[in-house]
Amino acid sequence: MAIHFMLSFVLTLFLLASCDQQQPVFREVAADGSVYIIDQTSDQKIPDDQSNDDAQDNSRSDSDDNDSDRNSMYRISFNSHDYVDSTINQKLGQPWSRQVYKLQRASTRRDLVQRQSERPLVRQQLEQGHLPADKEDRFDQVVDRELDILIVIDDSRSMAEEQRNLASKLSPLLSEISETDWQIGVVTTDPNSSCLRNLIKKSDPNYEAKFNRAIKAGTRGSGNENGILMAVRGLQGQCLEQPWIRNDSTVSVLIVSDEDNCSNAGEGCYGKPWAESSFLIDYLKTIRDVGVTAKVNGLFWHPEQGVNECGTADNQGHVYREAVESSGGYWGSICDVDYTETLNGLSKDIEGVLRHNFILSEEPRGDVAIFVDEIQVTSGFSIEGKTLRFSAIPEEGAVIKAQYTWNGGPLINDFLLTEEPAVDTLDVRVNGVLEKDWILISDEGDHGAIKFIQPPAARSTIQITYRKEKVLADKFQLPEIPLTDSLIVRVNGVRTSSWFLAESVVEFNKPPIDGARIQFRYHVWNAVDPVLPFQVDHDVYELTVSDVETGQTISSDLTDDGIRIPETEYLNNRTIEVLYTHPTRSQLQLDIPQLPLNESVVISWGTWSCKPNVLLDSYGSVQLSGCALPSEAQNIRIDYKWLKSVRHRFDISSLQLPSDRQVTWKVFINGQVNDEWHIESSELVIDAEIESPQFIELFVSW
Repeated sequence: MAIHFMLSFVLTLFLLASCDQQQPVFREVAADGSVYIIDQTSDQKIPDDQSNDDAQDNSRSDSDDNDSDRNSMYRISFNSHDYVDSTINQKLGQPWSRQVYKLQRASTRRDLVQRQSERPLVRQQLEQGHLPADKEDRFDQVVDRELDILIVIDDSRSMAEEQRNLASKLSPLLSEISETDWQIGVVTTDPNSSCLRNLIKKSDPNYEAKFNRAIKAGTRGSGNENGILMAVRGLQGQCLEQPWIRNDSTVSVLIVSDEDNCSNAGEGCYGKPWAESSFLIDYLKTIRDVGVTAKVNGLFWHPEQGVNECGTADNQGHVYREAVESSGGYWGSICDVDYTETLNGLSKDIEGVLRHNFILSEEPRGDVAIFVDEIQVTSGFSIEGKTLRFSAIPEEGAVIKAQYTWNGGPLINDFLLTEEPAVDTLDVRVNGVLEKDWILISDEGDHGAIKFIQPPAARSTIQITYRKEKVLADKFQLPEIPLTDSLIVRVNGVRTSSWFLAESVVEFNKPPIDGARIQFRYHVWNAVDPVLPFQVDHDVYELTVSDVETGQTISSDLTDDGIRIPETEYLNNRTIEVLYTHPTRSQLQLDIPQLPLNESVVISWGTWSCKPNVLLDSYGSVQLSGCALPSEAQNIRIDYKWLKSVRHRFDISSLQLPSDRQVTWKVFINGQVNDEWHIESSELVIDAEIESPQFIELFVSW
């Protein structure tokens, strides 16, 4: 009984996977704060010239890939049909056959993005001393003090109802402070908008209509709400010729949003200073006495509320809560049907601040004499910094005087640092002007000091900015060992060669700068099944496999699936020869081990060639009729193409998907969206009928 085998060369398919410029794709936060992003593009052949990688980056642009609400995405590409080109050398009338194959392995391109850790940025603002001086401040207890209110309104797509709710509530907001000299600035949470939507003043004849229009900011803003950043921009008044916040006003910030800052506890602004509430609080400290003359208030989903208490919001405002609590502010629920009660309470809180507190022009040194209507009082008040606070509200029309001595101390050269500085990041300015005549003294204080060559002038403002000392990473671990010469490294988009590779670790000659975006592009071999399918319709004897170049015999085993060779022998671009004997065959008919594609068979002898008639039976029989084969032809060559397989199932086990995020899947076949597919275990299964070659792309985003 004949043993049927099939001989073939296993050609792993080359898949050209294109990759959008938008990165990252997979995000993982490591213990050191680095961010890993992996874009797996399957079956990508290594370019002969690695510089061609740059040209491949723009091979596809699809609006579905550019969702600004998505942080991460995988793209994997597949081909449905595996074709193999084969050659047989046959000596007519002789009982042996020789077949030569070139082994080739497909590769997968990897794109990995990591972030250099970012050392904390330290900002110190100090003042040079000055000589003692007597000072008297006078205040009139009046109701029309200056009040500047900034409202930061969320303009993302889920905020239409909340905007309408607030737009009609100017009266309760002003209920306790209507007699003050108020003005209201409005900004959105969209970081692409840097200006005030409007500035509403008490003197405006149509201020209620202006307030209504400003609050109804629409719902086309970014889904990554940057409330903290936009609060600072709004206070700075970047779109006005002059900042709108008045010098002696009380400042109130009201943030209104159904999501947290940067969408979810700062995640949408990873590594940015405005991801934290301190970005706003620190700015307020430079212009006001936080908790006294400046507070942050909010309408948001407070973390103390359960899901049932605020079901219409998207996530809890952890960052906003920190800002409110740090400033002693007031908050209400964004999910309330009516904001009247919250705004009345906020108005009363602001009124208490305005009527109890008075800001001294300087910070006193020593005792302060306080007079109310020319009568000195010795109790019922306190002084914190430059804020004079009465426990009971002075009567309307009362005149308050404060007499004191103020002194910033002697003129000095040395200014202590609060943290250990990274020396190369120190920036020293005096009254906003860069200063270079200083040295760092490491043995003063706990963290050293800046010593000026000449002391700054009296009452100068000294600004010292630096990053906290911390060792930056110079080694980055890749998840696999790249193929030789396939690794490309970019730092902040610029290609660099200042590194070396040891196994799977990239070590830089000098650590990349703080927060640098480091891109690694490389290739790895795909796995192979080292079986050469082998089957003919007659007996096979004395089969041997050898290396054509060296003549070295390669160990092999005949199995029901074909000829199996060791995986270590399956080397890319290696040419192997399979030689076997069989009974003499007719010169008019030749066996082909695989079913050839019609029109692909070519018989040649020397310079002569012909396309014969092909009789396709179970594995192919070539009829030489129709070819004027020279009578002297003995050793002929048969070239043909055969279909190795048609695939419906594709391995996606390499995907690393988050368990706490919503994942979106999309499948394209020949560039068109297709819904006939499903995920089964770790495989993508195409349910659509595949008759002709198809190019399949899988997009996974979250």
